[in-house]
Amino acid sequence: MTTRYSYTDPATGAPVLDCEHCIDGHMPGHLDPLLGSYFVSCPHCDAPCPACGGRGVYVDACCLAHFGQRLHTERGLRTFCCRTCNGITRLLDPTGRRVWP
Repeated sequence: MTTRYSYTDPATGAPVLDCEHCIDGHMPGHLDPLLGSYFVSCPHCDAPCPACGGRGVYVDACCLAHFGQRLHTERGLRTFCCRTCNGITRLLDPTGRRVWP
């Protein structure tokens, strides 16, 4: 049984839902050579995304658009995101070959 905590963020006034495994529905993923550190959706708090099945990951960067542009500029990789949760689901090289995951 997972204990869930609900409170209001004093800075934004937005509701926050935490459990023993996550902060606001996201838990640390791994450290990846291409993505760096990333987060995944907490399987204890939320149901998996219906579009990607919970495979989408969220990078520890300023924003996804800048991160994708940086990957494309520096390494020639294209970032594909889930249409529902906006998590990164795959990276392709210039030839269209999948390089992540």
